[in-house]
Amino acid sequence: MSILNKFSTQDLKLIKKIAIKTNNTLLKIKNKNFLFQDYPKGSCRFSADLLAIVYTNFNFNNIKIVYNGRNSNKQSHAWLEIESMIIDITCSQFTEWNDIFIGKSTKWHQSFKKTKRINVNPTKIGDHWSGLIPNFLDIVSSILK
Repeated sequence: MSILNKFSTQDLKLIKKIAIKTNNTLLKIKNKNFLFQDYPKGSCRFSADLLAIVYTNFNFNNIKIVYNGRNSNKQSHAWLEIESMIIDITCSQFTEWNDIFIGKSTKWHQSFKKTKRINVNPTKIGDHWSGLIPNFLDIVSSILK
């Protein structure tokens, strides 16, 4: 069974809509927020955390943040997984991609070795980042509208 078959058509549309809206929101604020100033470059972990909070607000479960892996070029990266489906809104920082990615695991994603996967606890993420990212909760709220 394909990973994408685990989701209804409506859920897949919502997953894509949220990813696009989050990406567009971060592109708009990148010059106003120091952690996203070079978005998508160097913003993958922050973006994955932010996206995780948004998806939990839409009642998606089994969300994991995948991070700390390194590829053969010693590059690190992070992305989100829902039921093993990858949602990667910052992959375009790499030459192999020119847009966000939503789908099953790719050879490129698998090239990041020794990744860590953590289950999302939105309360802990929100508390952590709201102290570090100015207007973090405002960013989340603007995406949820």
